[in-house]
Amino acid sequence: MVQTWIPRKWYGMKNAPERFAGTGYLINRRLVINKKSQKWGSAANIERSYGDTVYGVVYDITDEDEWKKLDKAEGGYNRINASVRMFPDRHIESAVTYEAAPECNDSEGPTLKVYRDMLVKGAHEHDLPDEYVDFLESLAVLE
Repeated sequence: MVQTWIPRKWYGMKNAPERFAGTGYLINRRLVINKKSQKWGSAANIERSYGDTVYGVVYDITDEDEWKKLDKAEGGYNRINASVRMFPDRHIESAVTYEAAPECNDSEGPTLKVYRDMLVKGAHEHDLPDEYVDFLESLAVLE
């Protein structure tokens, strides 16, 4: 099973580079900062949005124990199935990603600067499109 980890703190999954499967994007989804988070203020989430695109990093995760660890680490999110268009040839891979559980959503709001900077750093490290990096850099932050 291939799993996509949409732009969030796990961009820097440096402890598992052998699982890196590539980068890609989801169509008709957008990144929003609306998941309640005591640690970050608000955290990243993806939601349906016709015509929008979310870029991210794809990892190959096959072990159910690893999934359980990810589920626990990412409390307040549900796994969802997705079709990811992979770079560079745009072929489609079946994937699983996380979407905030409805009860964990809040109004879109700022996040901590350190959280936003992790997203930006991960996007740079994985050569995501410049316009997406610009979008991440424009996210509202708490000072």
